[in-house]
Amino acid sequence: MKTTSITPIFARIVLAFVLGLVAGAAIACAQIVFWQSRYRFYDSIEIGMSREQVQRALSREKLRCGIEPWLRTSSDCWLHDPWRTYLIKFDPKTHTVSGKFYGFNWYPFESKPYALRESAASADPNRNR
Repeated sequence: MKTTSITPIFARIVLAFVLGLVAGAAIACAQIVFWQSRYRFYDSIEIGMSREQVQRALSREKLRCGIEPWLRTSSDCWLHDPWRTYLIKFDPKTHTVSGKFYGFNWYPFESKPYALRESAASADPNRNR
């Protein structure tokens, strides 16, 4: 009578589990790098930049935020990542960046910030005078 060993089956299950963990970790790392690009983009935008410069930077980063010439759904640029929501405001007359804001989301992967904070670069030093 031949007995079957459970060891080869168990070894295959463990191997599949380990390979799944490795693949999941690789995908998670790729997503983190992808989401970080939004912060790098937001940080690279300066007060006074023209709308066209921001649009060129958006196309280089392969991002959309509603100010693209063919879309024009918004006069402001909204970007989201799992932890923050970013807002870049444009002056309606000069079409230049007039303010930068960000807010932390209540829960990861939620695109509704509970409060937007003004970036130091867009803060008006004479506002409280």
